Amino acid sequence: MTLLLVFGANDGLLILADGRTTTTPAGDADPYASCDTARKTAVAKTGAVVAMAAGRASFNEQVVADIFNVALAGEVAKVSAAGRTLTVSEAAHACFITLQARNLTHEQEGRGVLAVIVGYDDETQGPQVWEFTVPDTGNGPHSSQRFREDGMLAVPCTADAAHVVRTEFGFVSPDRLNELLDEHGDDDTSPDFYDHYTLTNQSLVDVKAAVVAAMARLTESDAPAFDVSGVGGVWVMHEVAEGRPIETTRHRWGPMRVGGGGCGEPSFK
Repeated sequence: MTLLLVFGANDGLLILADGRTTTTPAGDADPYASCDTARKTAVAKTGAVVAMAAGRASFNEQVVADIFNVALAGEVAKVSAAGRTLTVSEAAHACFITLQARNLTHEQEGRGVLAVIVGYDDETQGPQVWEFTVPDTGNGPHSSQRFREDGMLAVPCTADAAHVVRTEFGFVSPDRLNELLDEHGDDDTSPDFYDHYTLTNQSLVDVKAAVVAAMARLTESDAPAFDVSGVGGVWVMHEVAEGRPIETTRHRWGPMRVGGGGCGEPSFK
């Protein structure tokens, strides 16, 4: 499964990078998956907590979004009655218990869902990242170090190890950002670096503009390689603001972009 991550800025910006794979031009099916069997995704947001799931399973993404919404809303009501705010740990456990109870991923052997829960804890005054899998791999919900490396969340773009982490957005101080730029500044060929952006002291408009610019460079620079290997997908931007509908923008990359080969229109079912 190609890993999918979501991050949520505390001013309401969600980014969803959805990578889908097809067969190679030679017809080789392994390790690629067709568009119709590409993993489904779901995002739910309550307050300052973002819940995300990615996996290959027999479920509709809206079902998982509804499950997360119910779990988070119930937990928010519970802690509010006690006069405190929801922690990321509580959110992760609520989502885990609720999703596991629905038993959505056990229908086919070898399939499962990875969930990443991101939010700000008042106690720590900083971002927290938790993860879990359903079916449970034995760890249950737990703090995720791999998704918090250098305090950042990564947006992988393909299953190819050479392209796993090409663009990073996340929770990083301006000083750390400058260190990263000094370290990697002109090296756009490094497999683990493309661009770094900080959400610290940045407006929603500025962050959105940075994301759009970075994704455009990424997709244009690697589009030929994606087309040849049959790898492509859609990245989706959700803008969440109180008092108005969620605004969603979708962009194709790889074979799914206009003029590319591959399997054409992506399926969001």
